[in-house]
Amino acid sequence: MWLLSQGQFDLMKVGILIFPPYRESLGSFRRIHDLTRGLKEIGVDPIIITPFGGTAQIHDMNVKKMPLLFPGLRIGEQFYKFFKDLINHRIFLGLFIRSLNRVKIGSAAVDYIRALDLDILQIEEEPVAMMALPLVKELSIPLVFDLSGIWADELVDSGVITTQNVEYRMIQEMTRSAVLQMDAVLVISKEMKEYVAREYSAKPETIHILEMGTRPKIQNIPKRDRPTKVIYAGQLSKAKHAELFLNSIPYIVERDPDTIFYITKKGDMVNQALKIGKEIGAKIETFWFDEEEHLFEFMSRCHVGVLTLPDNLSYRTNPAAKFYDYMSVGLPVVANDIGGWIKIVEEDSVGILTDDDPIDFAKGVLRLAHEPDLALEYSKKCLETSKKKYSLEAAIAELPAFYRGLLKKGNC
Repeated sequence: MWLLSQGQFDLMKVGILIFPPYRESLGSFRRIHDLTRGLKEIGVDPIIITPFGGTAQIHDMNVKKMPLLFPGLRIGEQFYKFFKDLINHRIFLGLFIRSLNRVKIGSAAVDYIRALDLDILQIEEEPVAMMALPLVKELSIPLVFDLSGIWADELVDSGVITTQNVEYRMIQEMTRSAVLQMDAVLVISKEMKEYVAREYSAKPETIHILEMGTRPKIQNIPKRDRPTKVIYAGQLSKAKHAELFLNSIPYIVERDPDTIFYITKKGDMVNQALKIGKEIGAKIETFWFDEEEHLFEFMSRCHVGVLTLPDNLSYRTNPAAKFYDYMSVGLPVVANDIGGWIKIVEEDSVGILTDDDPIDFAKGVLRLAHEPDLALEYSKKCLETSKKKYSLEAAIAELPAFYRGLLKKGNC
């Protein structure tokens, strides 16, 4: 579907190639879900392409189950989680990275993608983009590399490798190759665009920012009755620097003993949190909702949403989805200041930034708990920015022009 005589486009068909099954990567799939739904609403035909069929019945999306893109790997849906955990160990990661150069895309997968008659193919996640590079030669349509994180630095930040390891250099070089060979790159923040341009030598004009966005989940701020309810939505884990929040609880309870702390049932620090509750008499309760609407309704009744961030490159360039969830229900935020994107908390007056210190973090929570007028002001700003500045619709509305630009270039 190329240029029409009037210079307009027929309904664009954008293929979105993903690898992880929905059930194994809820956070990653949230972005795909929001993207496809938003594109559909503005007249683009998004098609999710995956080797796994379990996604096909999710959220009424147009999902196509294709032949395995990389038949030599033989990774089925049952094996995916094991495989994902396996490459988070340096030895197996090294074997996997070295095998990428030998992986061949199956002809059946190429034929399948070609038969979809796409206008654009958008590839999610670095490992898939690295392995999918042969598609650059096989397909005569623009290819977009969607970067929602920097894989090499995420591995460094999680302690799997260091920047001095050969695996780090190999991943960065392969990512650079993918960035430079594809027609365009999508990133999620200004900080990430600067990183991609600097580290991968990409031309700034080929990098498009598709910011994280949200939709208001409520119309008005509900009455939030006492006692103070503090919620930590997301996995309570060391990787998320959750100890900062847990270590602040005794100081909060000392000043406000009736405070109720809600934490998710998932994460490697849940038992530690419950132990703290027993030791100091803090009211710590766990929760989990299978349906998002129930989660958002529950969050809207709380007073403070806490967000803890590790002070590293990954988190400075990669906005947390949890932050936008808090804003969507008018929930003021307390977060530790690591620089990068998190500065918008204060710039947009939606919460309080603190030092990376439990006492200072506790002071931030207590300030919102004890100053209801300030908390209400922040709550209103959360909803306002969800509707305007960080509107998901506004972010996605720019994509058709971005895609059209690629198609025009392809027709030159």
